[in-house]
Amino acid sequence: MKLRAWLMHALVSSLITGCVSPPAAPPEKQGNIFVVVVDTLRRDHVSAYGSKTRTPNIDRVAARGQVLTESASSFHQTTMSTAALFTGRTPSLERAGGEQLHWSGQTWCGLARLAANESDDCIPEAVPTLAEEMRKLGYRTVGVIANELLYKPGGYERGFDEWVQVAPRTPEQSKRNGRSSLQASARRRSAKPVNAAVLKALESQPKDRPLFVYVHYIDVHEYQILSRSYSDAVRIFDADFGLLLDDLEKRGYLDDAMLVLTSDHGEALGEKHALPSSRGHFGNPSFEPLLQVPLLASGKLVEDASAFVRSQDLYGLLLRAAGAPELPASQDTERGELFVSELAYQTYRSGRWKSTRPRDGRSISLFDLSADPGETNDVAAAHPAIVAEHHKRIDQLEKELSAADVQPRGLSASDEDRLRQLGYVE
Repeated sequence: MKLRAWLMHALVSSLITGCVSPPAAPPEKQGNIFVVVVDTLRRDHVSAYGSKTRTPNIDRVAARGQVLTESASSFHQTTMSTAALFTGRTPSLERAGGEQLHWSGQTWCGLARLAANESDDCIPEAVPTLAEEMRKLGYRTVGVIANELLYKPGGYERGFDEWVQVAPRTPEQSKRNGRSSLQASARRRSAKPVNAAVLKALESQPKDRPLFVYVHYIDVHEYQILSRSYSDAVRIFDADFGLLLDDLEKRGYLDDAMLVLTSDHGEALGEKHALPSSRGHFGNPSFEPLLQVPLLASGKLVEDASAFVRSQDLYGLLLRAAGAPELPASQDTERGELFVSELAYQTYRSGRWKSTRPRDGRSISLFDLSADPGETNDVAAAHPAIVAEHHKRIDQLEKELSAADVQPRGLSASDEDRLRQLGYVE
């Protein structure tokens, strides 16, 4: 098995930050809540944010509520950022002694430090999930997932009354390799089959309680496998997403509902930065194209749409929208900061300042995102006090987010197979 070097080089990373805490809007009448995650969707490719790539159907969500302008992924990789959204915790690959955890289906949630033992789930049993908490608030819970890295086992499914894994491969399909096999798998898990699975799952639900529905699309992630440009993949997805919105509206599922649309992470498309970087979403370090994600809500998710909101913050904001009596306190990190525990770097942001600290002992780099949003100019030498402050905070988080005694397994055959189907393994 040959795991791509850029994957192993980039698996863990914090994302963006800001210094404004996202206060929750006061809860209104309980209605259905839909959370739509469009895998690998950059914020600057959504027309509600001024993009030339037209996304009129995604914009329909924003037209009913809010366009949050400072949303950030918690990590540059699906399993980590989704685990953050599902638990409110900060994902981390830190390990006691300064080492990094090996990446596998047991550690790729970034929560190994919370595991009770080596056989615990990727999302540990002791960590409450968003779906479990939604059920306590009176919701029926439905998940429809098209990214194989989130398929069972792992713990993402915990708390869902119905968990639909779209087009799981048969043993015979799993034996097939090559581009044509990858393309066939991508088509089976594309938006139209996902839409059909969503509607089928909703029709089977009793009408006695409101619904919490999580939908995870994979189309934009597969743009290269399907031989599309990134922008074309976004446009094609947007048209298919509009079909789902039409059906949900006709059937009354969006009456008095809140729909939140976001992404798990972005994508690097050849931007040049002060440090070497690669295309894709492999981080090390995680520059802003990987971390800036759209966040649109067809209602009032926060009081201030310019508030900094990370993936892990959505956990509490969604519970508050569902009627939780108070916004859960931030766990692991402060609301105004972002820490990405990457394999080769530790990326940290607080407000306008963002640093990347190499694990090999080279000098830390510092970027002023207000003056240099493209991260092309390392200003560490001009701001030694800020560099020292970031060093101190990274040291603290390195200890607080480390897994002390975990001895996780390596990639299993199942892990390897799922990575191959998504194009991560050759």
